[in-house]
Amino acid sequence: TAAFDGSTIFTVGGGAAGDAGNVVNVWAVNAAVLDANASAAAGEYGSSDARLAALIEGGAEGEFYREARDYFLYSQLRAQGEDST
Repeated sequence: TAAFDGSTIFTVGGGAAGDAGNVVNVWAVNAAVLDANASAAAGEYGSSDARLAALIEGGAEGEFYREARDYFLYSQLRAQGEDST
């Protein structure tokens, strides 16, 4: 959860898997740096999707990307039911 002004982020964890845990972390955030990095990435790649695709072997047209996309779509169909619209 982020503070209203965006300067702080709070996370909870430290427990076993599936357990919220008993640790509250408080992170100071420099929004100007995040905005600058996001703008630089968008300028270089055009979009965050293109930036992520550039990190995958073969890019968005590669075999791994296509298989991951197909698996994701299959998982959605399984979760929502194959007869859903």
